[in-house]
Amino acid sequence: MSNGKFTYTKEQEASLFAQFSKAMEIVRERQRPYETVKQSLQAIISDCEIQIKPKILAGADGDNVFHVTGNFGSASLALDAGKYDARYGYAESARAIAKVPMIVQPVDCKVRAVPLGQFRKNAEIFGLYPKIAGPMTLFTLGVKFPEKQFGGSIFVIWKDHKGQFWYAFLGGTRGWRSVNVCLEDPNQGWASHDHVLLYE
Repeated sequence: MSNGKFTYTKEQEASLFAQFSKAMEIVRERQRPYETVKQSLQAIISDCEIQIKPKILAGADGDNVFHVTGNFGSASLALDAGKYDARYGYAESARAIAKVPMIVQPVDCKVRAVPLGQFRKNAEIFGLYPKIAGPMTLFTLGVKFPEKQFGGSIFVIWKDHKGQFWYAFLGGTRGWRSVNVCLEDPNQGWASHDHVLLYE
């Protein structure tokens, strides 16, 4: 760093411009209002290390990019197919998971597991990362790439029609895997080593 500014490689600069372009595309398509992504845009423009560094590191980590495909008729079927050693919260039963507001549809996409790099609250994460994957994508990842849970926990968050936060979480240690789905407080958060799942 020199004169208060960070010196980036060409690859890092390209990553920053790509992030800016994706954020502006989200705004133009009205998938999210400008207010929810402006913090991320301001971070890119102002050269803020705290918010940019995790994304640059993630962009260089090809091992964290997955092509996820699957067609489950319900969240319950996807969870059953995941063959988890433990299921918590709304993931415990078919009756419970059916109550969770989520879109159930076939999955065919590329996603990236991005380490947060520092503690972040749910509301902050929702604003910083406009391309958070949906819960069915996470469940399908758990079916197709179960071993990825051993490399660090992976989660998604979303809001229901009432504006309440929900999360789905894949965790585990070598030889033991778990899944959890819960209603969440926007002021609760995730540790630096946790990974948020994003669409490419």
